Amino acid sequence: MKSKKKEIEAEFEQAVIAQGSTGMIKGYQKAVGCIMGKLTQEERDAAAKQADEWNEEQPLAEVQAK
Repeated sequence: MKSKKKEIEAEFEQAVIAQGSTGMIKGYQKAVGCIMGKLTQEERDAAAKQADEWNEEQPLAEVQAK
């Protein structure tokens, strides 16, 4: 499953909300929800599988850093 970080950042750019601003903090869950709503069933299944794996073991350090 690829990261959706860039898509989330694009949501804020489109809404003209600066990174790290109060508006970003307030709107983060909404932006994530919007992106999640666009996922295909295959992408949702892959994300659920990855979440299960990460709950069993920690994600790689480079993934945690992002």
